[in-house]
Amino acid sequence: MISAVIPYRPQPGRVDAFEVVHEHLSAVADEVIVADDGGTPFSRGCSINEGVRRASGDMLIICDADLIVPVEQLDLAGIAVACEPCMVLPFDRYHYLTGRATLEVLAGVPPTLETPVEFVMETSLGGVCVIDRKTFNLCGEFDPAMRGWGHDDYQFFSAVDTLSTVKRLPGPIYHLWHPLEPVRPKQNDKILAPYVAAHGDREAMLELIGDRSC
Repeated sequence: MISAVIPYRPQPGRVDAFEVVHEHLSAVADEVIVADDGGTPFSRGCSINEGVRRASGDMLIICDADLIVPVEQLDLAGIAVACEPCMVLPFDRYHYLTGRATLEVLAGVPPTLETPVEFVMETSLGGVCVIDRKTFNLCGEFDPAMRGWGHDDYQFFSAVDTLSTVKRLPGPIYHLWHPLEPVRPKQNDKILAPYVAAHGDREAMLELIGDRSC
């Protein structure tokens, strides 16, 4: 069974994008879990952790509420995870769509490589992943200490890349335009630092993630 988890709290300018992403993932997953940790500020990581606990599937698609991932890339990622417990980043190009292009996608026009973009990022680690539940739990979930926006994907990647396996597939994902988020809390930088230091050191990472929960 495949469960999609969307960390999401309704905000002005983002509801329509969420609805499109929810519908898109519903065509791929057996269930879609929308999760909000309820804290202030919103914690994407704790919301993901909560959503995974509520999910029924052993294969998880974790996807932000503003991203469209081509179905064929999600399918290939699912095959990779089924063959070997791991985390798969089903993209290597992050296309930030313009506001006008986003309106077209919201109106039902599927994004393509020709869809106008503000810029393309080729080094992103975040936004969407496909992972099996065992690997997710092994790697300590997302660190609940991080609040607001920023660094939670890098934190979790560091843990998975140290304790399990991370794979990346070629292909684009499409970020739907929305109003800018508040600047991320500076505490997230401090929380991330020890994960960066422990990256690649299994014993140090296991000690770091310890036994924690949201």
